[in-house]
Amino acid sequence: MDTEQKKYEIAYLISPEVSDEEVFGEAGKITTAIQNAGGLIDRIEEPKKRRLAFMIKKFRNASFGWTAFTLARGKLAEFKKNIDVSQKTIFRYLITEMPKLRIVPQKYPRLISRPKPNDTPKQYTGKITPPATQPEEKMNIEELDKKLEEILGK
Repeated sequence: MDTEQKKYEIAYLISPEVSDEEVFGEAGKITTAIQNAGGLIDRIEEPKKRRLAFMIKKFRNASFGWTAFTLARGKLAEFKKNIDVSQKTIFRYLITEMPKLRIVPQKYPRLISRPKPNDTPKQYTGKITPPATQPEEKMNIEELDKKLEEILGK
C-alpha cells in the first residue's frame, strides 16, 4: 500500500527577505526534494510576490507558489523532512492530497423530446410568408370629417 502513487499539491510562502533572484532557487529546492523522494512533477506555478491577509512572522508580504506532483504515500514523510530543513526561507507550506475524480452515473437519464410517430417534419421551402393581416378600410377625407363632427358634437 505504501507504493501506491497519490497526487498531491504543495502551496508555500517564501520569506520576503529572500531576493527575487533567489526565490526561484528556493522553489527549485522544493522540486528537487520531490524528485529525491521519488516523485514526479505535474505542474509548477512560479512564486509571485503577494500581500498577505494578515502578518506572518512580522511580514506583510511573501512570495507565494505551488506545485502539483505525484508521490508514493510512504515517501511523503521523507519529503516533509526535506522541506523542514529549509524552513528558514520557506516559512509556511501546506500539502494536500488531490481527490480522485469519480464519474458518477446519472440517476435519471436525460429526457430527450422525440417527435410523435404521426408528426411529419416541416421542411423549409425558401419562402417567407408574412403573418395574415386584415385589409384596412379606406375612407375618404369627407367621410372622416363627418364622423369626427358626430363624435365631437359639432
